This record gives sequence, C-alpha cells and structure tokens, in this order.
Amino acid sequence: MAGTADSLIVSTREGDLFYLFRNGDTWELRQRFLPFEDLGSRLSGFGFLFGDVSIVAYSDGGDVRVFSLFFKEGEKVRTFGQTKEFPKLDGGVTHYLASQRNKSFVVANDHGFVLCYATTETVRKRMDLIPTTIV
Repeated sequence: MAGTADSLIVSTREGDLFYLFRNGDTWELRQRFLPFEDLGSRLSGFGFLFGDVSIVAYSDGGDVRVFSLFFKEGEKVRTFGQTKEFPKLDGGVTHYLASQRNKSFVVANDHGFVLCYATTETVRKRMDLIPTTIV
C-alpha cells in the first residue's frame, strides 16, 4: 500500500500485478499487468520505491525492472509503465530493500547483491558473496 493509503498493488501466484485505487468508499481496478511477460520470467516480488510513485519488480530469473505512474497518451488517470531496467542478478532475486531516503534499492540472493539507483538507472555496487565453510 502506498504511504498515502489511496492505492494498493497486489500480486497473484501467476505473476500478475493489480493496481487498485481508492475512489471514495470503494476500490477500483485501474490496471492489471505482467511485468516480465515479454521475457518469460515469473514475478517473484515487488516493492515501492521512495515516494510511492514507482515500484521495483523482480523475477525468479533475476530480472529487475522499475515501473512508474504516469499519464499514458489519451488516458485520464495515471497507470504504471516500465521506466527502467537493470542487469540480471544470477540465481534470481529473493530479497529486496528500498532506501528510506532516496530512490536507491538493493536486490539480493544467497550468492550476491546489487545496489541500484533508480533515478539514473545505474548500478552503484555489485558483489558476489563467497560461500564460507565454518569449521
């Protein structure tokens, strides 16, 4: 749910995202989309970015995309459209953490992580985690 409590995004097992908007006393469905339909990857999770007008969607295949709210040509309400794409994270994405201060975020798994900055669509840090054996 967005910080303004006027919108909600829900995912399904199939990987669809539903964008709901509060209109008075009811919730209306504004949009339904599959973030990775063109890639054949399945959504493994998503989360809002700072400001609640963009979401980061990530897949079981390691794909990472940012979708932002904007007015598409001829439409009267804002809906989500893809605005950014980041390099894949090998092994899929299992963890996501958004900054509370800016539009940076981390996607990770048991093998590594990527620190991304959505505003400029840049990777600030990428690190592989080397497994260690505890003796």
